[in-house]
Amino acid sequence: MPEDSLLSTEKNTDLARDLCQQAARLYEQVDYAAARPLYEQALTVYERVLGEVHPDTARCLHGLGQVLMKLGDEAQARSLLERALSIQKQVIGHEHPDTAGSLHTLGELRFDQGDFKEGTALLDQAFKLRQRTLGAKHPDTLESMALLALMLARQGNRTEAERLLIQALSLCERGLGEYHRITARVLNGLGLFWAAKRDTRAQSRRVYERALSIDERLLGPEHPTTALVLNNLAALLADMKDYDAALPLLERSLMVHERIYGAESWRISFMLVNLADVHSGQGNHSVARPLLERALIIRERAWGARHPETVRCLSKLVAALNDLHEQGDESALLAGIAFYPCLASLEAAGGKPALAVAGMPGTHLDPDKAAEQLHHLVTKLEIELARAPLSAAGHADLETVHDLAQQADALYKRGDYTAAASRLEEALSLQERVLGEHHLDHVDLLKKLARAKHEQGQYSAVLPLIQRVANIHIQVLGPTHPTTALALSELWSRYTYEYGFAAALPLQEYILQSMEDALGPDDPFVIAGRHSYNQMKARLGEETISQEAPSLSRSEKREQSLAMLSSEKKELLAGLEDIDWHGLQHAYGPANDVPDLLRLLLSDDETVRDDAWQELYGNLWHQGDVYQATSYAVPFIIQLLNSEAAPDKLGLLAFLQAIATGNPWLSERHIWMEPVLARQGRDFQAEIEQAGLYARQAREAVGKGLSTYLACLHHPDPDVREIASALLCAFPEQAAHILPAFVAQVESEPEASVKARLLRNLGIYLAKALTTDERTSYVEWLERLVRSQESRIVRFAAAIALAQVAGDETAAEAIEILEQVVATPDGLYPASKGEEGQANYLEDTVIEGVCAALACIGAERRIPILTHMLERTTVPDHAHHLAVLLLDTVFLEKSRIVRHSIAPEADEDTIYYDMVHPVSADGVEERIYPRAEWEISTAALTMAQRHALQTVLDNPTIWGIRSNLLEMYGLPASGTPRL
Repeated sequence: MPEDSLLSTEKNTDLARDLCQQAARLYEQVDYAAARPLYEQALTVYERVLGEVHPDTARCLHGLGQVLMKLGDEAQARSLLERALSIQKQVIGHEHPDTAGSLHTLGELRFDQGDFKEGTALLDQAFKLRQRTLGAKHPDTLESMALLALMLARQGNRTEAERLLIQALSLCERGLGEYHRITARVLNGLGLFWAAKRDTRAQSRRVYERALSIDERLLGPEHPTTALVLNNLAALLADMKDYDAALPLLERSLMVHERIYGAESWRISFMLVNLADVHSGQGNHSVARPLLERALIIRERAWGARHPETVRCLSKLVAALNDLHEQGDESALLAGIAFYPCLASLEAAGGKPALAVAGMPGTHLDPDKAAEQLHHLVTKLEIELARAPLSAAGHADLETVHDLAQQADALYKRGDYTAAASRLEEALSLQERVLGEHHLDHVDLLKKLARAKHEQGQYSAVLPLIQRVANIHIQVLGPTHPTTALALSELWSRYTYEYGFAAALPLQEYILQSMEDALGPDDPFVIAGRHSYNQMKARLGEETISQEAPSLSRSEKREQSLAMLSSEKKELLAGLEDIDWHGLQHAYGPANDVPDLLRLLLSDDETVRDDAWQELYGNLWHQGDVYQATSYAVPFIIQLLNSEAAPDKLGLLAFLQAIATGNPWLSERHIWMEPVLARQGRDFQAEIEQAGLYARQAREAVGKGLSTYLACLHHPDPDVREIASALLCAFPEQAAHILPAFVAQVESEPEASVKARLLRNLGIYLAKALTTDERTSYVEWLERLVRSQESRIVRFAAAIALAQVAGDETAAEAIEILEQVVATPDGLYPASKGEEGQANYLEDTVIEGVCAALACIGAERRIPILTHMLERTTVPDHAHHLAVLLLDTVFLEKSRIVRHSIAPEADEDTIYYDMVHPVSADGVEERIYPRAEWEISTAALTMAQRHALQTVLDNPTIWGIRSNLLEMYGLPASGTPRL
């Protein structure tokens, strides 16, 4: 090589070496940003002059990699460090200290990136190589030893970790002295190790304080290493509940780290999390939340969603959000339910099974999908936190929005829905100008506006408002957010109401797909939803699904019906506007909607009338309970019943019958309502008395139509005649007026099935209305019917009525008819087969009628009758009814009816059983009855109880349905009790 070329090479090499030395000094001075370009310049020179494969090139690559680690560019740092290590192994060999240095730095990087296995392997190589090349007491060796110990501890090998740390500290103190940076680093490592266990925290605190003293003396209070020890000591103090001592240390540490590394460095996240822990420990969850949100953004961006430290931060954030929600922060609930499925999935994937409980959201979510969802949520969170604050004018406008909303609330409470809607529309328009079209703050205003529009009678305006609510959720939270699913479900419910199930199927599919994306296809909620969807499609059939949606919604039909109501029909409800309906209460609050619902009963459209009936039942007779407004509506129902122009006499009578037999909305059994009412300043007992008064007033109002109901006994529609008789049964005190007409109608009734139903109602009425002495003539009359040539159905009904009236004196012929029907029930009610022109009557009332009749007969006579019937019945369901009555009689001295329900329970009058689904492979039905709270020994049974129990055990028809029938009486559920 020419001499001038050699001189040029030396000159360039010296330049590069000087650049590296300057960069190294800047690195020690923690000016990483200034060190980077110097290393990059030096690397360019080395690669041009010495080549890419040279020890000096490798050393420069290592230095630049260390700088990039501190600056947070870990991907590029890893690439440079791996290049350096490769060159060193190739050029200077595997046994060189520089090779050990690259192994150490690369291991530290992989540890920071969450790959503890690879990081440990690299650190182990570095430690052993430094031992061989530098000796066991060299500072670099001891540094590798301390970091390796921490990695081992992180992976659960605490015994070896503690041994290495204690050995390293001993070597440091003997070889390097107490005041050495490596001694401080080993002390910090021991502090981290001991801080993990409650019983060694005092030791941890002592070594942290020693490390802090050394670093402050050697490096100064503003050095990042000093700040790191401050952070660790503060975290320990927080764990020890000394929050006041921890807080200033963390604030100091955060300030140093932000100045050196920048606000977005992953190192900052540890200070943020520890600060959040302190504030949460002090109960300041609202302060902790933004700190954890900022930390989560940093970690997810730096390491990804599946990194253990990202998941740990997410867990803390979910806990803080839960605490905030318990304090009444609804926005915390909104965020928490979105993060929770991600947390459940990622923790389960990381080997933490605590959340992996069947049915918990996220348990069945694929972790890669969970990571995508978390990234999406973090992106939205970052955008939200970066949003520019509102201007003073914006804040003023929102104050105006708040005032308008309060005015609307007051107007709504007064019943001025038009004015309330106007204020809400003004508030919504202003808020949209300030916050934009899609903002969750609009949701409350939109929901209130929908209610006001509904109360105004603008029913068709409701659906578009609910659609806007759903669209806002989709835009702001995304389609997979749980709250979006709720908003979409509300939209689906309204859309189904307006246009039917078939038209709403696409929306239902969209909701299901969003749920599947959010929770995974194997989630129980998704599976149940998909099953329900498929069942709905199967029920509707392809022909129905393919039909176009109705041109008019139900609300539009309702509005059209009200608009087209003639003045003549309106006159049928004269006086409706004279009542202050807003001042009256029904099940859902003020009764403003009752006038329109009553008007809709005059619609020519049957579907509109059906909708009105559904709402009237729900409002004025909610689940059998009546309310203040109920009695005020009754006179108008009677007015319609008296008019030939009003349709649906059957519906009017049925509604009045329900009200006449309705219950007070509040009674002593509603004890759980006492604290609810107390919080509203209302007295429980006073409210019970008031509710009883409303029920009496409602019944009295219905009683004023007695002559109308008697006239309906002669109506040409047989169903009207039957329901009129059922309504009359509600007034036993009016027997003098009712009985003659009732009996006359039974005698003259031309249709056998209707006559049978009239007789059933008459039997109930006679038992309630007359004393035993007053019943004699009616007993004789019913006995004649039993012995007559009337049809089988009439004689069966007469037999039931006779038993209800005569009791123990029931004629043997009546009992024989009941036994015959139990033995051969088929065909008793041919009308139930659906023949045209016949009234429908369910055959499953056969056994209920038999049991109702036998319950009126004394136990001594009832028991042998039941025993005989059980021998003759071939229907398992009938056998169960009879067996329950028999066992009730001998074990409990009572008689209860049997009903199917969603949960097994029992009260004084009724037993509710549940059914096992799906039905077993052999097709046998299985029932679950309520279990008795006691056990009974068969040795203590009376002779009557033994005989009854043996009858039940020996009856194969009863056990044609698998059940725990005997458990209701304290007997074994399975196996044969020894008698």
